[in-house]
Amino acid sequence: NNSKSSGAMARLGMIYFNGAYYEEAERAFQSAVDRGEKGDPDLWMPRRLLDWLPYRLGRYEEAARKFKRISKAGRGRNHYAHYWWARSIHKLGREDEAVKIYHQLIARAPYSFYAYLAQMRLEEVGRKANPPWRRQSQGPKPTITPALQPLESIGEFAKRYGDDLPLWEMIYGLIFIGETS
Repeated sequence: NNSKSSGAMARLGMIYFNGAYYEEAERAFQSAVDRGEKGDPDLWMPRRLLDWLPYRLGRYEEAARKFKRISKAGRGRNHYAHYWWARSIHKLGREDEAVKIYHQLIARAPYSFYAYLAQMRLEEVGRKANPPWRRQSQGPKPTITPALQPLESIGEFAKRYGDDLPLWEMIYGLIFIGETS
């Protein structure tokens, strides 16, 4: 239906996305982007999630290409894209290539949240990370589990304290896209 605005399609996409109807969300987001105009404030989230959806839909080769493009465009500052590029490559079974990308991330941004996640992934496959810091815990490997009502509780916390505690914004982002493993 061509009568729907880009904003309406973006909101419909979010409903689908939040309900884990990723294929429907992808179609709605693409429709929103196609109907929208450059600079439309309703389209920043659909554009961002269009880059994430191939990963959520198991299209890891496509996801790897998108995250690599985002990472390269940011000249190493898009730590999240670099991490998800490695995760996509890892999902494709190309462990050695993923390990190399994880190491690049740790070297470029050793104190970032995503460098910590990269270290965890390297440890899972029995590889050394060698960051300039060490995790204190020698106990069992940590498990990432979603919080109860994460979008409400962590989202509100991220809005309130995000400037002072950027880690909460990153956690919110991971929960928002549904990453729990």
